[in-house]
Amino acid sequence: MTEDIFTNEDKKFMELALKIAEKGRGTTRPNPLVGAVITDGIKFISSGYHKMAGLPHAEIEAIKNAGKYFNGSMPAGLKMYVTLEPCSIYGKTPPCTDAIIKGEFSEIIISMLDPNPKVNGNGVLKLREAGIKVKSGLLEEKAKIQNEVFITHITKRRPFICAKIASTIDGKTATSTGDSKWITSNRSRNLVQKLRFDYGCVLTGINTVLKDNPFLYPKKKLTGSVGSKGINSYFDSTILRNLITKKIIIENDDGKKEIINFSNFYRIILDSNLNIPLDSNIIRSTKQIKTIIFFAKKNKDNLKDKINMLADSGSILIDIESTKKGLLDLNEVLYHLYNDFEITSIMLECGPALLTSFLRQDLIDKYIFFMAPKIIGADSPYSIFSDLKINSIEDCKKISFKNVKKVGEDILIEGYDVYGDNNRARKNKKNFKN
Repeated sequence: MTEDIFTNEDKKFMELALKIAEKGRGTTRPNPLVGAVITDGIKFISSGYHKMAGLPHAEIEAIKNAGKYFNGSMPAGLKMYVTLEPCSIYGKTPPCTDAIIKGEFSEIIISMLDPNPKVNGNGVLKLREAGIKVKSGLLEEKAKIQNEVFITHITKRRPFICAKIASTIDGKTATSTGDSKWITSNRSRNLVQKLRFDYGCVLTGINTVLKDNPFLYPKKKLTGSVGSKGINSYFDSTILRNLITKKIIIENDDGKKEIINFSNFYRIILDSNLNIPLDSNIIRSTKQIKTIIFFAKKNKDNLKDKINMLADSGSILIDIESTKKGLLDLNEVLYHLYNDFEITSIMLECGPALLTSFLRQDLIDKYIFFMAPKIIGADSPYSIFSDLKINSIEDCKKISFKNVKKVGEDILIEGYDVYGDNNRARKNKKNFKN
């Protein structure tokens, strides 16, 4: 099998397709990010991207826009660049391969094959059988990183988990008195708001709720904490006004445009004993921000009154199994989130105990460290992680750093779990989905 050869023009147009695909970040889940570019072989004609699940795919958008370019009569022989293999099956929308074949394209260049076993390679095969030249693998690694959430969701049938960590350069998350506001810069904290929207789900533990009384939703701008005696009208209007949304413009068949202010965000709280205060910022804003609280099944009978009050507040409560120490089964948490709520990506914003529990069970795919140029010292017990019982360097948890850059005064480090997949296969007996 010969390796496909690509020109500099090919690379330029695929880079553009990848950039265009990013426009759908945060709104396409559980679908992938996909961008498409149509050219006449040399000149750019049109582009399209997948905007939201249930809406047309990138290829269809690009074909529609090409039709406008040619005043409704698109010629045969055009070339398409697409970041993900065109689908060949019916889902919420018809197969993109049918539209491409109907469009009489001469060549399709694909960045990566679709990991969905129902599609994988079949889209390429269908196009080739129709006489269309197909090449694949251009900028494939970039495409895979762009769709790391989708790949995990499709191949492992579980949510992709990213741990967001803010600390000083010596790995402390607070001073010895527990003061942590604010370790990192405003620019870092604003970037976290965008990450919350992109992942669509933040998970934390009850200790963080009790200690910080956070809101934990993606904010347009940072505001000071509103305490438990805050103004009620704040919760009626300000939260929704300050919630990050994304405008999606849909053009109907009659040419009329419709605007959707997209927001589909979840907060997840792990609280075995339902210690969450009813006047906490989380509970007081559950009617505006979807909130799921997991608690220990063994406590269900003793907590009926608290369960009813939390349910009345708008919270979604789920009882699950726990250990003798009262720790919730993290695999069961992820199972429910994936299967019952179609949550395919989660950002952890939690304290060292819960973060370490995820780490011990090899449930972290990616790390985003925000490290401030500050030193607190060893008198603070607030480290990033708690005890891992590691006695030799050989046994250390290993991370592969992929990106390091400055954000304001801070350093942002993106890293990936190195050996987690093998450990998960060995340790995790529960299948997330059949």
